[in-house]
Amino acid sequence: MKKVFCIFLVTLTIVLCSCSNKKEIEVADGFIECYSIKVTFNYDSYDKTIFNEKYTRTAAMVYEFKSDDGDSIYTDRKLEYYDSDGLRLNRTIHLYEDRYASDFIEYKYAGFVGWLTVENLYFLDVNNKIVDSLVKYSEYLYSTKPSSSEEGGDNKKAYKCAKKGYYILSGYMYENSAFSLSSDLEEKGLERHTYTKFSDDCIITFRKMWF
Repeated sequence: MKKVFCIFLVTLTIVLCSCSNKKEIEVADGFIECYSIKVTFNYDSYDKTIFNEKYTRTAAMVYEFKSDDGDSIYTDRKLEYYDSDGLRLNRTIHLYEDRYASDFIEYKYAGFVGWLTVENLYFLDVNNKIVDSLVKYSEYLYSTKPSSSEEGGDNKKAYKCAKKGYYILSGYMYENSAFSLSSDLEEKGLERHTYTKFSDDCIITFRKMWF
């Protein structure tokens, strides 16, 4: 285990940690790929953990939704719900060009495509105390299915489709039986970075990746 300790204390006007969800922080070269990263902050003789993550690898599903024009979008969920009569139905997706648009294109559920591998990776810039948290989607290469919840599927096709744009449907942006998406607000790529910059008086403990 390796530790990075601060040399100077910052004033109380410095926030505990500063975060950016896009690429607003200028990141210097020199990131170390880590298996685990833990960040603590000492306050009144008490160590408070404010970041504690490690590498994980799981699987994600790819579902297809189609418009009346034959255009397709791909998501991680199929948006099932039950109506007042107890029938299980699938929500449609209303895709807006941007957050200010009033018109949308409706996409209807078309089926399960296949599986993706999803990895949560972490990189540390020791000198600048910046953590790059990367969510990476790639082709699912294993012969066994990660779950029996979906039958069939073509994993090569799922990866090919997801490269065109892959929506993670989080939250509850529902309009009656539809789920609303604004294209300009949603990430669609297969590599998604979140940069977190910690203040100088945070203590960072990390374990380098070995595989």
